[in-house]
Amino acid sequence: MTGDSGGIAEEIVELEYYFLPPDRQAEVDYVLRALQEHTRLEFLLAVFKITVNDRPLGLDARPTRALLNKLLQSLNEEDGITMLYTSPYNELGVPLEGERRVEWWNFDLAEQLYRFPALQSVRAFLEHGTGTSPGRPAEEAQRLHDLLLHGLTGSSANYGIWGCTDVRSATHAPAAPEAPSGAAAWPAEDVSPWFHGVFWDDLVFILNPAESTLAVLALTDASPHEGHAAG
Repeated sequence: MTGDSGGIAEEIVELEYYFLPPDRQAEVDYVLRALQEHTRLEFLLAVFKITVNDRPLGLDARPTRALLNKLLQSLNEEDGITMLYTSPYNELGVPLEGERRVEWWNFDLAEQLYRFPALQSVRAFLEHGTGTSPGRPAEEAQRLHDLLLHGLTGSSANYGIWGCTDVRSATHAPAAPEAPSGAAAWPAEDVSPWFHGVFWDDLVFILNPAESTLAVLALTDASPHEGHAAG
């Protein structure tokens, strides 16, 4: 995949699947199974290894919105969408019954995303469930959140998290995220008809320069019909 480095010189961005160490993959699998206790939940997960001009991101690279924009422009090409659907990590958790829905996606979203210090929508879903089915105690929700984040980023402290939705609750209201510089990405149909319009819809990107990886996590309602009311 090719990307533009802002008019200075052309850069070639390559994305290929990255396989987490077994212990961290087990952490991710454990949390995905916990999420799937809510049978309405559907997810897509891919972890990509990043190279720019055949080199990984350096340890001194910063997880900036500009770098994310470059990577998402590459992911937005047709093979990036295919890689999301065929990611081996979609087979983690409880196996999906039937055929996976395949829809178009718009990944060219960097200027429309919120930046968070945590996986905010995942944390909210773990505590509150679907809104009509129960979630977990706040402490357990936080433990599972931390386990998933560690599974995806390891011991790195130099990562960036971006998402489409700023989900808050009375029991968990973190500091306001860095707002998008453009209009927010939702409504969901502007991103992909894969989403079903529920409050836990989100498309999350975790950029981890220390391992030169980009993780992509999408969550929605698995129900085949449209028009669910949030909560």
